[in-house]
Amino acid sequence: MTTLKVLDLNVWGIHYLAKRIRERLGFIAEEIKQYDIVGLQEVWSRQDYAFLVEKLHLCFPYSHHTHRGIIGSGLCVFSRYPIVTVCAHRFTINGSLPEIKDGEIFTGKSILLCRIHTSAGDIAFYNTHTNPKNRDSQLLEVYQFVEATRGPLPVILVGDFNTKPTHLAYSILTKCLRLQDVFQDDPVDTCDLKSNIFTESHMTPKRIDFVLFSPCAALELKDHRLALSGPIPGKPFPFSDHEGVEAVFLLKDKPVIPLSPKLSDEAIQVFNEISERLEAKKKKLLTNTFRVLSSFAITFILCLLVIFTACNHTLFLTLASVNLHWLTTSCVGVVCAGGVVYVVHRFYTIRILNYLEANLCELRTLFENQNYLRRS
Repeated sequence: MTTLKVLDLNVWGIHYLAKRIRERLGFIAEEIKQYDIVGLQEVWSRQDYAFLVEKLHLCFPYSHHTHRGIIGSGLCVFSRYPIVTVCAHRFTINGSLPEIKDGEIFTGKSILLCRIHTSAGDIAFYNTHTNPKNRDSQLLEVYQFVEATRGPLPVILVGDFNTKPTHLAYSILTKCLRLQDVFQDDPVDTCDLKSNIFTESHMTPKRIDFVLFSPCAALELKDHRLALSGPIPGKPFPFSDHEGVEAVFLLKDKPVIPLSPKLSDEAIQVFNEISERLEAKKKKLLTNTFRVLSSFAITFILCLLVIFTACNHTLFLTLASVNLHWLTTSCVGVVCAGGVVYVVHRFYTIRILNYLEANLCELRTLFENQNYLRRS
């Protein structure tokens, strides 16, 4: 029998946007030494991870940081117990090209599995960070990854899910994965609190950070609370723009009974609604692609008309003091730039459509399997 004190925290480590990152990480490192397993999000920089390892290696001899995408996944895990297996899956859809300004397209949002060996047996510890605009497809991938890797082990899943308990995507965690939210009976907000000086005035408090676990004889929830809340002692600023979520578990050396592969009617309904949303997203993407193609075609034709007119009315352009060479060069430049934008957009659209179709295909397979299980 082993007591596990677990913490989940988004440290808000976005360089050039977040404030006092290295200073806050120093205080966070001191504060989390009391825990057995810690899952952190938004540790984007490898230098920041190395800084944490240097501060924590005596308390946490085992750790892992997974780097995905251009700026990384931001995920890392610290453990007092040996991490015997590591596996990570990068979400297929991260951000969008039209919304490039939010930076999500450069990230490698993922889910990280660390199989951790304790004196009472192994546990499957997952850490993730999802995108609010792609939460349906990403949490569908969370479901698939956890189902494929959990095995006969107790499960703890932590992360910044960017989804509220009222959202459909949250039901994937509770109804489909059949995990229990430690704060399900007494929910409290974990992000954008008005008392947090990093919260912008237009933001509203919400609960998007969760610690979830598989309720079974081998894993019992003993206590839970918010952690690293309020200002850092002696400082006017907090640890992060998120609150930490703490949970204390009792891990018993008991076998875990495998879950039935047959899903409940509620879970099937959730997947049906997710399928409808993905279909709608696919149609919207096709419509936007048609609009981009139309805009490009119109611009291309107009530029050709301008060039043709310029070549046949040199005298008029001379009288109007217009530089023919500059005009034709500009039009050619516009056409070339438009062509590059269209090719990039087309490549991106085909890629996203393929991923959405793959998700829908996987859902159709799931429905077929469930129909077979219900008939047998």
